[in-house]
Amino acid sequence: MGASFERAGSRRALLWLAALKILALVLVFDPAGGVPFDLPKSLASRAFEWAIAGVLLLALLAYGRGIVPRTRLHAAIAALAGTSVIASLVAAEPYVAVFGEQDRYLGLTYLGDMLLLYLAIAIAVRSAKDVALLLGAIGLAGMLAGGYAVVQALGADPFTWAVDPRSRPFATFGNPDQFGHFIAVAFAVAFGALIAATRPRARAIAGAGALGALGIAGLVATRGSLVGIAGAVAGAVAVRRPAGRAVLAGGAGAVALAALLLLTPLGQRTVATLQGVAVGDRITLYAIAARATLTRPLFGYGPDNFRAAFVTHRTAESLPILSAGPETSAHDWLLDASATTGFVGLAALLVVVGLGTVELVALARTRPEAGLPLLVGWSAHWANALVDVGSVGVGWFPWLALGVAAALRGTKDESTSRRVPRWVPAAIAAVAIAGIATGTRAFAANRESWAAAEAAHFGDSGAAIALADRAAARDGGRADYWNRLGLALESQRRWGDAAAAYRTAASRERFEPVYWTNLARALARVALAGQTGAQADALAAAREAVAVDPNAPAGHLALAEIATAFGSCDLARSEAAVAATLQSGHDDFVTRAAACR
Repeated sequence: MGASFERAGSRRALLWLAALKILALVLVFDPAGGVPFDLPKSLASRAFEWAIAGVLLLALLAYGRGIVPRTRLHAAIAALAGTSVIASLVAAEPYVAVFGEQDRYLGLTYLGDMLLLYLAIAIAVRSAKDVALLLGAIGLAGMLAGGYAVVQALGADPFTWAVDPRSRPFATFGNPDQFGHFIAVAFAVAFGALIAATRPRARAIAGAGALGALGIAGLVATRGSLVGIAGAVAGAVAVRRPAGRAVLAGGAGAVALAALLLLTPLGQRTVATLQGVAVGDRITLYAIAARATLTRPLFGYGPDNFRAAFVTHRTAESLPILSAGPETSAHDWLLDASATTGFVGLAALLVVVGLGTVELVALARTRPEAGLPLLVGWSAHWANALVDVGSVGVGWFPWLALGVAAALRGTKDESTSRRVPRWVPAAIAAVAIAGIATGTRAFAANRESWAAAEAAHFGDSGAAIALADRAAARDGGRADYWNRLGLALESQRRWGDAAAAYRTAASRERFEPVYWTNLARALARVALAGQTGAQADALAAAREAVAVDPNAPAGHLALAEIATAFGSCDLARSEAAVAATLQSGHDDFVTRAAACR
């Protein structure tokens, strides 16, 4: 008789790979990359994805599908995946829907990665001890990321960033809001573990973790963290009704904590928010997301396609509030889902969240040492996400919680091992290693793109072109690499080649007006050099920039500038006037257009 899966090395391997994947998603970054945070995290996660897939396949071959727990969560999650696939098929930007927005990477590939993590945890977790390993990975990640945040706050960061992190540290996330979201979840997990702990040592460790997370939250000054912390407390109270003495102690502690937080940057920003300061931008953004949802109500604009929804539906009145740059997130998980996957996708997500909540509440009541930290963390995650952007560095937590709920609440068959031919593990390992290696091209392209920007900054145009060309060749789907190549080619006045690079960038990401304006200006240079037909192409590209983002000044300015150069004076004057109306500070363009002959 074969050995049981409970004692199988493949089960332990899945558990450890999941824990290491969590550490990578939180801690990995690359200061030498053009996108230093989310892309390295995503690539590291994909590497673990291949390894997990290999071990998972081997376990299924050896023990059969009986190792997969039976639970109603599977159907809800499958429905969510199905609606995301359909939304991708009708997406405004299909490439973005599959691979994700630049610097976000939350497309279908990320969803597939998380589905595999969910399945691996659902299969591997068998006891509270297994859950403790995963919670320990969260605690270790929080401790290391929090330590780096303190280093940044003290001004001792060994790396140089475009934004000074001393006022609001962003640690290994690159964005203080995303870091604050993770800290809220980390606090919640520690708080839940504190409540559930029965041993003094476990209670002391959990309490220290919760206090440390609160301290880091005050330092990072992300207001969403307070929403997450409030969600954590609500989740805990829903399961563990506090006694009267505990309510008094908790109330006194909350007052003391609030007074302490008022002395931190977080407290100051919170007071400003309560006074009505710095909330107009969110309200405006929410209104744009709502209009986008109503325009494409069934399946939205496609996963991670909020940029397309935003530029299509923003208004001229939103410019002073949200600035000219396109937004890539609604800063609210409900509106993000409705704008990108429609009401169908939102309904599927709500079913998953609702069913997950029911399962985690039941788990917290029956097995509090495993379920309570996850339920409280789950509550904090979704509460914080109501006012925050999604990110690869935090978005893994719900899938971990769902996986544990499926593992400990679902039913399994006792499975014993079956003989697997010796060549099968070797073949699976070879495929997994090959899959892991596929990420090296994207990693190298990210570094070469940054090196190209540095070379251009120091005037080495030859190196800039060579590096940008290599980046575009390695990862040709990314529009920004082609745009970077176009900028490098412009430095040598190779206008035709630059226009070709910009055209490729615009074809990769049609709803980014910068690519169209760069293409229009490069084609205008080609036309002024005497090439027949380039003048019409330049005007067409500038008109496309206006069409994709009509309420931003960039396209109107480019069209006015090019029309002036070609003597299309009526067009130049009208577009310059529109640009001046949309944003002040463009009087020089109006003057030049007025002087057009």
